Amino acid sequence: MNATLLRAAQDNSAAPMVLLHGMLGAPEAWRAVVAELDYPGAVWALPLPGHGRPALPVADGFEANVRALAARIPQPSHVVGYSMGGRLALGLAAFTPDRLLALTAVSAHTGLDVTARNERMLWERAQLDVLLRRGLVEFVDQFEALPLFASQTRLDRETLSTQRAQRLGHDALNIARALVELGSGEMPELAARLAVGRVPLHFVAGGLDNKYAAHANAAARQIPGAYVHLVPDAGHNLTLETPKQLARILARAHHPSLTRGEQTHDRAPV
Repeated sequence: MNATLLRAAQDNSAAPMVLLHGMLGAPEAWRAVVAELDYPGAVWALPLPGHGRPALPVADGFEANVRALAARIPQPSHVVGYSMGGRLALGLAAFTPDRLLALTAVSAHTGLDVTARNERMLWERAQLDVLLRRGLVEFVDQFEALPLFASQTRLDRETLSTQRAQRLGHDALNIARALVELGSGEMPELAARLAVGRVPLHFVAGGLDNKYAAHANAAARQIPGAYVHLVPDAGHNLTLETPKQLARILARAHHPSLTRGEQTHDRAPV
């Protein structure tokens, strides 16, 4: 499975949980969440395509990468993805639903409309130019300066240094390939597929992350039975900013005794 075991199973009858990190992240980015997570099954974290050393191959196209990822996931599993990993996780629910028991997408969307997708593709091409012409360090500098991550300025220096080391621990050409094939501009709109699917879906966003909170609420309006969880006073990267709160949400959303018809979570206003 080419995965990192973050915690062994406490109950071998419980299905595994598989965690997918975000752009420039690593499986280790989930450790603080897993330390707080009340879940009886084994907890694994997978590297995304183009990430790590040596990097996993990046296929041509979003769906092809989703299907390659599905082949690395034990069947069936609970899957949680953050940001780029969340979008790939939603792709799993759309294209390979038999692999999933339930899914939580953290700070992720189900795909952009045509106008937003075109704008995003232009932005991603500009970022690609920075990466290829100026190198990984400057690319990471600009990535960390995005308004999306402004709330992280409240975090301690050690936490931010660890995150930066993870981001710089990749190969620039492989990250470029991931950006080309897995960027938001390349992702198809998945809401229609997800709306007729049978995978229980949970969307999580930070209360300060207005854009992705709106994406989560929009997804809940389009997908019957989907749940929204908003974390107050938190930004985009909940794995880093609020691991304890995120762990509580995941424990409830993926409790082994719950089925689609027995969920008890309060749904946020949409």
